[in-house]
Amino acid sequence: MLKPLLAAIKRSAVVWSTACTAVAFTGLAFNSHAAIPAGGEDPVKPLTEVADLRYGVALYHYYQKDYFNALTELQMAEYQGGIQGHGVNPKIIEGGISLAFGMQTTAGHIFNTLLDSEQSAQAHNTAWFYLAKLAYMRGYWSDAQSYLDKLDPETMGQAMRDEAESIAINLLIRTENYSEAIERVDQLPKEFPNWGFLHYNLASAYGRQQRYEDAILYYEPVYDKPVTTASADPNVALALQDRARTAAGYSLLATGNYFRAYNTFNQVRLEGGQANQALLGSGWAAFNQNKLNQALAPWQELLRRDSVSPEVQEAQLAIPYAYEKLGAIGEALLAYSNAETAYEQELGRISEAREQLNSANLLEILGLTASGNSSWLEGVEPDTAGVINYLHKLIAQNQFQTQTQRLRDLQGMKDRLDSWQQKLDNYEELTQARVAFRIAQRENIEQLDYPAIMKALYEQQWQLQNEIDRISTQKDYLAFTEQAQKALTERAENALALSQELAEDIPAEQAEKAQLLYGLLYWQQAQNYHANLYQAQGNLATVNAEIKQMGEAYDRVRGLVDNADDLAPMAGRLAAMQSRVAGEQAQLDGTMSKLSDELTATLLTELNGQQARVNFFLAEARLAVARLYDGRALSPEDAPISDGISGEGEQ
Repeated sequence: MLKPLLAAIKRSAVVWSTACTAVAFTGLAFNSHAAIPAGGEDPVKPLTEVADLRYGVALYHYYQKDYFNALTELQMAEYQGGIQGHGVNPKIIEGGISLAFGMQTTAGHIFNTLLDSEQSAQAHNTAWFYLAKLAYMRGYWSDAQSYLDKLDPETMGQAMRDEAESIAINLLIRTENYSEAIERVDQLPKEFPNWGFLHYNLASAYGRQQRYEDAILYYEPVYDKPVTTASADPNVALALQDRARTAAGYSLLATGNYFRAYNTFNQVRLEGGQANQALLGSGWAAFNQNKLNQALAPWQELLRRDSVSPEVQEAQLAIPYAYEKLGAIGEALLAYSNAETAYEQELGRISEAREQLNSANLLEILGLTASGNSSWLEGVEPDTAGVINYLHKLIAQNQFQTQTQRLRDLQGMKDRLDSWQQKLDNYEELTQARVAFRIAQRENIEQLDYPAIMKALYEQQWQLQNEIDRISTQKDYLAFTEQAQKALTERAENALALSQELAEDIPAEQAEKAQLLYGLLYWQQAQNYHANLYQAQGNLATVNAEIKQMGEAYDRVRGLVDNADDLAPMAGRLAAMQSRVAGEQAQLDGTMSKLSDELTATLLTELNGQQARVNFFLAEARLAVARLYDGRALSPEDAPISDGISGEGEQ
């Protein structure tokens, strides 16, 4: 779907390639050929690099199909000064994502602002077409028409032109402009993509006005058109034909043409979605021709189906009525009794469904999950189980789908706010931890008394420097002597001094030995003096460097502690954000509660209607049993006449 959409945009305007990519990926395409330009233009190649990092982050989320975060990044970038180097490209992406999220007003404002005369006609058509589609789906008829009026048919691709024509005709039907709708429908070739749907919608509009003859004229072409394997979607075409035949059958019943109605109902597929309505109508068409055995056959087929269906419930009452007409009173009594039991069981299930609606989460009941990336143009598909079995007709309505989509989006927003609140709590904990760490650092510095330590080190450094200078100046060869060697040298020096003092009293040989020993030891120390002095001076330089580094490190730590950013403003901002998120959560909870209550009330009203119908059937069955036991003969007022289920519907 991406390439046809990209192909609709002017190749020289990169902004539009990204815009249509956004439209495609968020599910906005009416069909896979909606944006093929005239002339078979080649698709536009996507951008391979970005000039603004914030735009790159938005694109990353976008290509991950995380449209909520992509939109958030775009809006945050705009708040912080805008994205540079990409023109209006980011705004077009924002418009496309906004449109997919059902934000029609926002998207319309963006497109109105940016779609100026410098943009291509294909770009104009693409934007206004999807705005028209969304407005139509939400029931904004005048808005949808105003968007369609902005389209340029001369520059539109054929597929988009066909889809726009379909929306335009449906708008005429919706606004009851039937004469123009008929004129445009009659001009359509049978090959027109939505030809069958448009005929069906027009016929249904006539049916709502009880103009059954006119309705039949437009139902018949729908199911008379052959369906082949070459059709665009044979399954959809067959389902539409079933709907048209069922609706036409009831229109024929309303006009008293029972024979044609019977034949029309019997052409509906038994496995299709219209089978129950067709079986019920077939039975009444045969019944009204006094063909009671033929009437019983489709009704008995209905008894083998789910009793939730209104058609099955009506058949449970119609069958014993037919038995009465046939004179089979015993069979009629048994069938009425079985119907009474079935209705009582059905009333119990409806009560359980009502309790479920009142006690459970509505989205869970509908089987829908909240999503930040759900598209308003894709609709909702509830589960087909539990309470939903009673509500299919209601759930299929556009208004209910719109409300359900709103609730799902609100739940998605609530989930995100809850996530943000948790993140803010985490940030608050981190900020508090940083404050505590700084306090601990300050206390640690104060306890260790770094100034006193540094002062003592500098004093020791000064003493060591003076000692080395003295050794160097005085040529103190013995200053670097080991303790044992130094003691030996001192003994030799004392011996020499004593020999000199007692020179006349000791032999000359002993005095010479003392002189030799002292000279040898002194010579050894003199040999190592320069190496030892050089090493001492090197060690002093190392000590000086380490003391200097320690001082600088202390100054840095002291500076970090004293001059670090004040965390109080950050804590204040976090507190403000927490308060804001909490407020929005409360507002969102209120909105969700109100919307959920409205939807639940709508669902309960539908259940109440079904309960009233079953109660009516139950009362009729009980009255019939009493009447039969009383021996009273049938009268025309006793007939359980069908409610004439209509075949209304729309594409």
